[in-house]
Amino acid sequence: MKAIGDRGEAQVCQYLEAQGYRVIAQQWHCRWGEVDVIAQGHGELRFVEVKTRQPHNWDQGGLLALTPTKATKLLRAIAEFLSTHPDLANCCYQVDLALVCRTIRDHQEHYAVTQYLPNVLEGGDTFTI
Repeated sequence: MKAIGDRGEAQVCQYLEAQGYRVIAQQWHCRWGEVDVIAQGHGELRFVEVKTRQPHNWDQGGLLALTPTKATKLLRAIAEFLSTHPDLANCCYQVDLALVCRTIRDHQEHYAVTQYLPNVLEGGDTFTI
């Protein structure tokens, strides 16, 4: 499963780089959890939660996997990241959700970003999905 998630995150990194962002961290860990992808560009930081799923998954392609509990942990991890990177602490930032679909055709795995939902957590602790 980790390899599938890693490939999904790599797909999101490519997506962000194509949008003019520079990936500055992947799988950043702290006591609160993990931030999948952190990117910088266009005067802002993007903290991206990545969900990689097969088609027709029970949780709507990963959309339902970002629960209020997960959101709280993610926001705490972001605060920890910013506290340990004072050079970035004053940057504008947002939390995005990237949904990646994994399919198998002709015995080959294919990954594609199917939805990129910007700014899914607003106001620090307001859960908006």
